Order: sequence, then C-alpha cells, then structure tokens
Amino acid sequence: MNILSHKSGIGIHLIISFLLINFISCSDSAKPDPDPPLMPPLSSIEMDLSSLTNSSAQKLSVGKTYDDNSVIVGSNWTYAAGTVAFWLTVTSITFAIPTAAFAATINQDPDYLGDLRWKWTNNFLGYHTAELYGEINGSVVNWEMYISRTGGFQDFLWYTGQSNIDGSGGTWTFYESPENPVEYMGIEWNYSATGVGDLRYEVVKASAENVGSYILYGFDNDEDYNAACTLYNSVNENMINIEWHRINRDGRIKSPVYFEDDVWHCWDENLNNIDCP
Repeated sequence: MNILSHKSGIGIHLIISFLLINFISCSDSAKPDPDPPLMPPLSSIEMDLSSLTNSSAQKLSVGKTYDDNSVIVGSNWTYAAGTVAFWLTVTSITFAIPTAAFAATINQDPDYLGDLRWKWTNNFLGYHTAELYGEINGSVVNWEMYISRTGGFQDFLWYTGQSNIDGSGGTWTFYESPENPVEYMGIEWNYSATGVGDLRYEVVKASAENVGSYILYGFDNDEDYNAACTLYNSVNENMINIEWHRINRDGRIKSPVYFEDDVWHCWDENLNNIDCP
C-alpha cells in the first residue's frame, strides 16, 4: 500500500506538472499583440491653407492695381494668397506620391512584426504600393515609408520620421525622388487637441539655390486672427508674415521686399484693401 501510494503520489505530481506547463505555454501563445502606436495625422504632412487661398472667394488681380488716388486695390490679399499658393504648388508636386501613400495607409490595420514594430500596407493610385513601418522606441515612434511602382522603382525609402508617442508632434525627412534620393525637405509638426498646432516645411537639399527657405503655418483660438504664416526666402532674405481669420477671412501681411516698408497691410472680409486697425 505504501508503495502504491508513493507511486500514485508521483503520478499526480507528474500530471499536475504537465498541466501547468501546458497552461503556461498556452497562456504565452494566447498573449495578444501589443497595440500599434498612434499614427501621425495627415496634417503632419499636408498643409491646408484653403481658408486663405480658397478660389471661390472674390477674384482679384495678381498685379498691383491702382485707383485714381494711387491706392493699391485688392492686392494685399492677392499677394498673400499668391505667395502661399506658390509654396503649396511646389510642395504638392514634390509630395504628391508620398502624401497619397500616407493617406492610403493611415486607416489600414497593421501587421505586428514583433519587437514593437508594425507594418501598414496598401495599394494606391492604381500602380503604387506603400509599406509604412512604425517602431516604438521608448517615448518616440520611428517611421519609414517605402514606395514601389509597378514596372518602375521598387522599395524606395521616400521619407522617414519620428513622432512623440502621444501624437503631440514630430518630424519628417523627405527624399527628392527615386532618381535623385537625396534629402530634399524637412518637416516639423506640432498638434494639440485644443485646436492649436503648426507645420513647417524647410528646403534642406544642400545643392538647392533656396536651401534654408521655409514656410511655417500655425493656428490657434485667437479671436482676431486665428491663423498665421511665416515665409522666408533665403535667396533674397525676405521674411513675409501673414495673419488672417480662418472663418471671417480678413487679415494682414507684412513683406519688406514687396511693399518696401516694414508695416502691416490689411484686407477686410471681402478681401479688399483697408487701412489696418
């Protein structure tokens, strides 16, 4: 009886040990993947200045138009909108494919690759494939966007970035093109759920004539002017400041090179020139 009891005890221990090992193994294998990092918003790449440049507004002459009293009519808003539109045209051409790639991936479900690294994939524009990688590293997330074109370039690293893990801000570095893979544009962005944020593009290509030129767009909750742009042209060292209201559309601009002075030039809600208040 003692021998049988002893053997029975050993058997029970073996069974318990086996069950525990399998329970732990199953628990480990059933452990869910960690949540992916917070994706930067599309506005971290794409600058929306339609509240200033909206073409549905009153059509005004791009040139300086004078009335009988030699007062510039409608040119303050026209110059402000035209200056910003030029930058947006340049960046929209440069960023057309990479921006479309980002827009195509941000709402996709990622694949977890292990080691706190994820991959977002999608097709876009009919013949492109985007592969966005995000990796959590402490309090930041590192990003890499690879783009391929059917019958063309493959796995081109079009831009890299880093964002705060809480989504409050970050940076991007864009390369010029698959044919000329050099750093071309740097972006810095900040965002707040309270309606305050900013986005800055700067030319960083060392051989570019306008290297160091930048446009900085910001918005807040100010009652008078709740949006602003600062544009710097490194070629003629001109600094342009623009402030306007995103709903009312009245605003003002300061440009020493264009106006040949250092004072504000204003327009009203109808986009007509007025004396600054």
